[in-house]
Amino acid sequence: MTKELLNEVTFTIGLVDRLLHKKQEGEALKELATVITTLHKTLKCEELMDVFIMACTKRINVNHKKRDFEALLFDVRLLEEVQYDIYSDEDIFLMKMEAQLELQKKQIFDEFGKFKLRSKRIEVIRGNINIYDDVDGIFSRENKKQRKRKNYG
Repeated sequence: MTKELLNEVTFTIGLVDRLLHKKQEGEALKELATVITTLHKTLKCEELMDVFIMACTKRINVNHKKRDFEALLFDVRLLEEVQYDIYSDEDIFLMKMEAQLELQKKQIFDEFGKFKLRSKRIEVIRGNINIYDDVDGIFSRENKKQRKRKNYG
């Protein structure tokens, strides 16, 4: 049974790679969901665990590209459930941090949107959040030039 399941999910992962190559992310996500759901119930051996981790990682990457941060964080939690150390995987860790930051930013803007009075101060603060919370800039792969600091000593 385990060998048959391993062969089946390995074949499906190959299909997912082909779908991603053809830019059919929706279909790839459906196949990954099937693999993850099936394996999450039956993580009996190391090989199945490896395929589960690989499937979650692929789905995290697709959801990151699609900017579906809730789904991304769901898969990170699945990985943590099976004791996968996201703190030793730079890409997964950074995607998790970016997703959390984007969702928190959205939540803050939603709260500001509920404010009932017209307020110059509130508008300035909302603008400041946009200036200082450039999530894409924070998680850019390039290091932006830092401002020179004055030497007071």
